[in-house]
Formats: sequence, structure tokens, C-alpha cells
Amino acid sequence: MNAVVIAVSVGSLLKTQIQSLFTNRTTIEDSLLTFLDKDELNHEFPVFDFGSRMENFCSIFGKSPVKWFLPVFTTPGDGVNYFYAVRFGKDVANPAKPHRRKRFYIC
Repeated sequence: MNAVVIAVSVGSLLKTQIQSLFTNRTTIEDSLLTFLDKDELNHEFPVFDFGSRMENFCSIFGKSPVKWFLPVFTTPGDGVNYFYAVRFGKDVANPAKPHRRKRFYIC
């Protein structure tokens, strides 16, 4: 019985973290969404959401799939300044890096 409770708890935590990963939000930002009104936080155009799940994944784990599972610093940026998305309609423009064609495994 204890194993079932732990499995459900860890499973729900995993689901929450994967949703946050694919939308490029922190746990704090996700918890604030439930408490803030729509006027206080811009739901339609999130600043750090790059539009695709792979772009959001690579902005956290880095570009090299080999280093995703190693405890090394692979995140683009310096840890203080982060890339952000400027949205105009559905287009996402990031002046820090040019738009290029992407393969599945390359960010």
C-alpha cells in the first residue's frame, strides 16, 4: 500500500516537472498561475517559452545530447542572464541566436 502512495506521489511530481520543462517555467511560476488574475500575469505570451518543446528542453539541458545525463554545466548563458522570447503573433524572435533549421536531436 505504501508503494502505491509513493508511486502516485512521485508520478504526479514527475508530470508537473515535465509540464514545466516543456513550457520553460519554474515551479514557482507554475504555482503563481493559480493564484494570480489574468491581468497580473501575461498567460498568452510567456516570456521564456520559445514555442516548441525541443527549444524549451534545450534551453534547460543544453545542446549536446551526450551531456544531458552528466553533471556538467550545459545551459546556454551564464546562469544570471537568460534568453527570452519576444512574440509577435505566433512568431518567436530571439535576438541572441539566429533562426536556423533544426534536426530532432540538435537544438
